[in-house]
Amino acid sequence: MAARRPPAGGQRAGQRAGNSAGPGPASGQSGGPLTLSALKQELDKGRVRRIYLLVGQELLLRQVAVAAIETAVLGPRGAPGEPLPAAYSLNRQRFAGEEARASDILAACQGIPMFGERRLVLVEGVEQLRKADRDVLLPGLTTVPETAVLVLSAPQLDGRLTFTRDLRARSAEVPVDGLEERELRPWIRDEFQERGHKITPEAAEELRFLAGSELALLRGEIEKISLYAKPGEPIGVDHVRQVVAAGRGEALDELVSAITNRRTDRALAALHQTLEAGEEPIRILALLQYRLTDLWRCTDRVGGWYREEVRRGAAHWSPAAAAAAVADRLILELLVERITGPGSGSRGSAPEGPGGPGTRSGPARPANRWTPADSG
Repeated sequence: MAARRPPAGGQRAGQRAGNSAGPGPASGQSGGPLTLSALKQELDKGRVRRIYLLVGQELLLRQVAVAAIETAVLGPRGAPGEPLPAAYSLNRQRFAGEEARASDILAACQGIPMFGERRLVLVEGVEQLRKADRDVLLPGLTTVPETAVLVLSAPQLDGRLTFTRDLRARSAEVPVDGLEERELRPWIRDEFQERGHKITPEAAEELRFLAGSELALLRGEIEKISLYAKPGEPIGVDHVRQVVAAGRGEALDELVSAITNRRTDRALAALHQTLEAGEEPIRILALLQYRLTDLWRCTDRVGGWYREEVRRGAAHWSPAAAAAAVADRLILELLVERITGPGSGSRGSAPEGPGGPGTRSGPARPANRWTPADSG
């Protein structure tokens, strides 16, 4: 997701326009924090701020933001596997907040660029700076020259601190806490475009459904799909299902097969295999509902009763229960036992458990009734 490097003349013009007032409001705070998309658009147009503040827990988005700034300041990185251009070793300097001294950070900003127009100074974990260094850094930000770009990053900042408020006032803040649901599809589209592919909206939604919303995982799946497809080939739903479902769907397919054949032992084994592979229980339930409903539409092998049982399980999956992995696993196990147990194929009977017909291990319950007690 790296931004294109603008022509040298446009870059200088953008720099003068964006930083003529120094690292104050003109540096990005007058209009509020910059979104990652707005940052990339600015960099594409040649506007490079003097001081950036990247705040958020999403490591991948921080890396994307840094890579975009690096490309704008130091030039393209080159193809994967190729050595970095000389500018990256000559004009880029990194600091770790827990070890850094503010005087060293500011001195690095004052350095003369070697065979380039600007230096790039990266400080990771700025919130870990010692108080004495914070007191030196804040006033020193006004001295950062136009020949330097300072990027400060932190997973989170304490908004109650004067240091945080002053830091935000003197920098262009870019939140990198993750993407909202509505932002995922454009992000997926951009990732594929960078790899020379276009993806249909239906395929993007299928990928989001199968792979989830964790960006690192999504990017890995996008990389695999891109390698699977021919160069420049449009990405459709079939590509997504072939690659993503083939990797993590085998155990789920076995789970669906065992459920339709009412094999409790096989179903539980497949369920545990899927959980151990790192799949979130709430997503297993969603995928199970999706697969069983799809199968029910295509064949009479799975009756509507199964679909209703899965739907009831989803309805009683409260946010509080979803926060407890043990409870999640128990709910899934109980659900699998219920829809695969003896007598589960008819609406008038309940699974048979150790306590006899109509029970699992205790008193009988009405058939086809999902109760909160099932959540453990």
